[in-house]
Amino acid sequence: MWDSVAHGGPIFSSGPGLANRFAASPGDFYLIGRLWPIAFAIGAIPLVFLLGQRCFSTAVGLALVTPMDAPTRGAALWAVIPLAVFYGRVVRTDSAGVFFALLSLLLTEGNLRGAPGGPAGP
Repeated sequence: MWDSVAHGGPIFSSGPGLANRFAASPGDFYLIGRLWPIAFAIGAIPLVFLLGQRCFSTAVGLALVTPMDAPTRGAALWAVIPLAVFYGRVVRTDSAGVFFALLSLLLTEGNLRGAPGGPAGP
């Protein structure tokens, strides 16, 4: 998609100049490859907060305390956990997997709250 927008290449196949551009300047391709995981890792932070807030409380969403006064991994801690930060900057599918897993949990929790027999809403 980037090749077709930025360089007028075909949408569903690789253009003839794509390999030449990669050979001449691979940094552009690596930059784009690293921006996606960073975006997914940053997008996971509010999802962690919303999930903690909806399931427990705002304090849990922010990782201040749990109902039992033990620390939890909420949004504030998720932003600085070394493993999450490491995977957020490496070109891998881990950040996207975490983002979409959190999104599905958040949507499932929202659906359960509205379902008959589901947990009572706040």
